[in-house]
Amino acid sequence: KLLGSVGAGLVKYTSDTYPKKLRSYTKKDLYYYPRQQNNFTYDYSIVCSSKPEADEMDAIRKFVDFCILEKSSVLLGGTAFEKKLALELSARGLVCGCLLPSGIYNSVKKISSAKQEEKPNLLSIGNPQVAFDKKEFMPSVFARMYLSGKVVFFASKLAWLEKYNGQLKRASLNLFFYESKCCSPQDVAAVSDIGAKGFDLDVQLGKFF
Repeated sequence: KLLGSVGAGLVKYTSDTYPKKLRSYTKKDLYYYPRQQNNFTYDYSIVCSSKPEADEMDAIRKFVDFCILEKSSVLLGGTAFEKKLALELSARGLVCGCLLPSGIYNSVKKISSAKQEEKPNLLSIGNPQVAFDKKEFMPSVFARMYLSGKVVFFASKLAWLEKYNGQLKRASLNLFFYESKCCSPQDVAAVSDIGAKGFDLDVQLGKFF
């Protein structure tokens, strides 16, 4: 009821409209905004650092410019940088969303009062009323991997992927990573080992993706 009052919706895990790929990862219900949103999968999911450096931000901006040209939809996370980027991209006419770890209720209230007409979609499998829940962060990263056709890692710290190697290989996701100068050999090994293909921005993205 509370979510309905702000124009958000809920897809139960047991519902036929629940995204198939996400079901293979979690049994949590999916909260979303606006309520008339009916497509929960995106062309690309971007995984970036929680506080990206200038080089990473530039790379992401070049990539999203490519997405605008291709009219490809993009799913981002819930950091301040990503929320701001999602607002910008929506204003430029791109279908984009932010998958939030938790607290979608307050985020919906904030975004619905934003002046611009085109707004990003919001999604979450975390508690809708808890402002920030650290343990929901990792599930939210995975959820957005399972809600997209292609996952693109821009974060340079990727060694944490080693821990989830088996799970990610079994999920048969379509994975890519930006070969940042800040990536250590361990980071590159961890992301390559799950089958991700490396790229840099000198390639023609249209040919690569």
